[in-house]
Amino acid sequence: MNSYGNSSGYYYYLEVTNISAFFSWMGTGERIFTDVSNTSVFLYPGDAQSFSITYQVPENITEKTYGYNFRASFEQWHTSWGYMGPDSTETILYHDLVVASAAEENPEQGFDYLPLLGVIALILAIGIIGALLYSRAESRKPRAAADGAPMAAAGATSTRPNEMPIISTSPNEGFPVERGFVYLVKEKRPGVAFAMFNEAVKHQAQGMVVTREHPNRLKQTHEFDAARILWLTRRVGENHVDPTELIRLSMTISKFIEGTKKTVVLVEGLEYLITQNDFETVLRFVNHLHDFVLAHDCAVIIVLDRGS
Repeated sequence: MNSYGNSSGYYYYLEVTNISAFFSWMGTGERIFTDVSNTSVFLYPGDAQSFSITYQVPENITEKTYGYNFRASFEQWHTSWGYMGPDSTETILYHDLVVASAAEENPEQGFDYLPLLGVIALILAIGIIGALLYSRAESRKPRAAADGAPMAAAGATSTRPNEMPIISTSPNEGFPVERGFVYLVKEKRPGVAFAMFNEAVKHQAQGMVVTREHPNRLKQTHEFDAARILWLTRRVGENHVDPTELIRLSMTISKFIEGTKKTVVLVEGLEYLITQNDFETVLRFVNHLHDFVLAHDCAVIIVLDRGS
């Protein structure tokens, strides 16, 4: 996707010429390349085009988990300065490619337990996160002092620099939001999630919202102030992301977090991403977000429909 902006009518447009991939079993500087110059088109700001690489995993590599990344090389032009020369952009390294021997087919094999195990794992994860959040909320309730007078509740602002605000909770309010955490909020409509999001934004966090609903409709049903909104849709356009392109979605979120001092990201519609991909792929996406926020001054709020 051409993510260059449009400034006073001047902008960059580009044409992809080559895509390549690196896998961590390769040697230094080794990559696989695919020439796409015959199929690529000019991409103006907000335009996107999909490409693919076909590659056979070598038979002699060790069975384990590897990392990989992709690189797109392109020629770029500017409407005022003309041809700007070649350039490239590269994804961050992902560690979620498992190499294993193909399982032999058993014609007498009965019920497939893998989907059931996936659902059980999701339920257990939700239960554990819910218990942790409840425990945090309880630990922040006002406690009585030694003389019997009630102690004051913690304030909404953090007492340490460069941290997300801690929201004191009371009945009917959202959970606290702290940096370095991915919060899973299970609700039919994202009311509590947006309350958490707005509280963080109110305390100087820059917000991003990823939604399956059209942004205009979302603004009619919820009040929020977001620096950027991504719409999960197969329609090509600026700030549009195909729900099946989780790597691109993850990269866009990562760039937003890395480019901003303090951030909060709300992802609405986890069940929609599962229907458009599969449970394991979405779980890897969530795990990547979790690992990423640990190293940055940010928090991620994920909404899961209660009916899912």
